Amino acid sequence: MTLTLEEPTTARPATDAPPPARTKLLAILQLPPPVHGAAVINQQVVKSAAIGDKFDIDVLPIQAANAISDVGRFRVAKVWKGVSQIAHLLSTLIRRRPDMAYYVLASPTGLSFYRDVLSVALLRCFRTRVVYHLHSKGFKQAASSSRYRRLYRWLFQDSDVILLSRLLYDDVQPFVPGKRCRYLPNGIPAPAQAPTRGDIETSDDCIRLLYLSNMIYEKGPIVFAQALATLKRRGVPFKAVFAGAANSEECQAEFQSILDNHDLRDDVSYVGPRYGEDKTKLYTQSDVLVFPTFYPLECFPVVVLEAMSNGLAVVSTREGAISEIVDDGVTGLLTETYDSEDLANKLERLIRDRDLQRSMGQAGLRKFHQQYTIERFERGMAQTLLECSRRG
Repeated sequence: MTLTLEEPTTARPATDAPPPARTKLLAILQLPPPVHGAAVINQQVVKSAAIGDKFDIDVLPIQAANAISDVGRFRVAKVWKGVSQIAHLLSTLIRRRPDMAYYVLASPTGLSFYRDVLSVALLRCFRTRVVYHLHSKGFKQAASSSRYRRLYRWLFQDSDVILLSRLLYDDVQPFVPGKRCRYLPNGIPAPAQAPTRGDIETSDDCIRLLYLSNMIYEKGPIVFAQALATLKRRGVPFKAVFAGAANSEECQAEFQSILDNHDLRDDVSYVGPRYGEDKTKLYTQSDVLVFPTFYPLECFPVVVLEAMSNGLAVVSTREGAISEIVDDGVTGLLTETYDSEDLANKLERLIRDRDLQRSMGQAGLRKFHQQYTIERFERGMAQTLLECSRRG
């Protein structure tokens, strides 16, 4: 079902001349569920008043998976969904004749990518300009296959591409000229209330560490758990909370085994997925976000922005554009990928120096308000799409 955003009600000056026609924009993207960073940002785009005020928007959701554990796995139902979505796209093109498509590619490879290729072929048949917004990476690596390399050249030909950071341009450089790239970092709403850490201090002022992401290997929960086991052996005090959907039985079993084998049950808790107010409460009850991701598609994780907006120091890796978000030694610390020992060392530094931990949290909060608010993102997206629509 195509969702059409309502035009904002605004007062128009008295005149006999009709208002200028707005560009008809077809947004083809993933929306929750499942809940992940790209889907959250996509939802903000289609609900944005700043964008809706400038474009007549139709929304075509394209997700095939209903859970993170289903992403990347072949299912017959996915094939049927893909066929249905392409048929829906054809119907929308015939009825609405959009001027431009805002297309968020789901993945650089796999079944969803081939669905996107077919969809773009339809768009080109109707001479619809395509603007891509990339929330994932992996194009350069996949291009080692001549099949993908040819498809990427065709896919990006004469199209504008929105990237989340200049650090991510290398991934598409062989296929997209620099003049066709536009850079816009993600933005999210600020917390309803100013974050404060004063109400969570315990009698021993024990630091609170938070992991908040899906419980899959590539997001780093096992590396984090191994680092906590190292801290336990060193006698370093801490409390840690893991929150996220248990989408991998193997990962969950290994996580529980580490807790049992290293006597971490009194120091570590797993609370399952948390959303809305429950997620906000987790942030206000924590001091440091620990996100040792090595997820191959990781670009600009929303969880890092959320932590900064709540005044948490961030310990993460250099995956994707994280090193642009987290200023190493200023708003947080960056650790080596897969390296639980290095992660333990970085965490111990913050645990031993609470003044440093707090100053990093405050520096991150300031950077969030300067660069990553939802208002800044929506204005930037509206302006970017307008520029793309006017390009000859």
